[in-house]
Amino acid sequence: MIKAALKYGLMAGLMIFIIGFVPLIIAGGPQELGYGISEVLGYASMILSLLFIIIAVKQYRDKQLRGKISFGKALGLGLLVSVVAGIILVVGDTIYLLYIDPDFAVNHMEHQIGVMRDSGVSETEIQAMQQQMVSATWIFEVVMFLTVFFFGLIISLITAAIYKKK
Repeated sequence: MIKAALKYGLMAGLMIFIIGFVPLIIAGGPQELGYGISEVLGYASMILSLLFIIIAVKQYRDKQLRGKISFGKALGLGLLVSVVAGIILVVGDTIYLLYIDPDFAVNHMEHQIGVMRDSGVSETEIQAMQQQMVSATWIFEVVMFLTVFFFGLIISLITAAIYKKK
């Protein structure tokens, strides 16, 4: 099961990279591409990549387990694929932030401040948000991983329910 999780998790991670990062790199960053489009591409890449969970469970059931898989095994495989994809996302994102677009955090914060000012948020609240963003940049990576894992959990539960056969 680990081999299947690695294989399909790597494919999912590659898809996240292709859909989520390549357009950013080509465009020169989210400020050039547009933060809204960048965000849509990011979430779309996560969800589409996790469709590899469905392929992994079906292939594993049909080729390794002679057409039978329990709900627990299917769920476990799906979650492992999600973990591998999430790790690849975090590694890719870290490389992007450190080497490809090291000004991303500053540019993103400036964008968020502009959005907050346009919506009438007070300067005190803006300053508090700035301090939180600066002091907790690592939380961004944790949130990215958990987002992939959460979408993976949902897809894994549905896939396990559909593909289970005793």
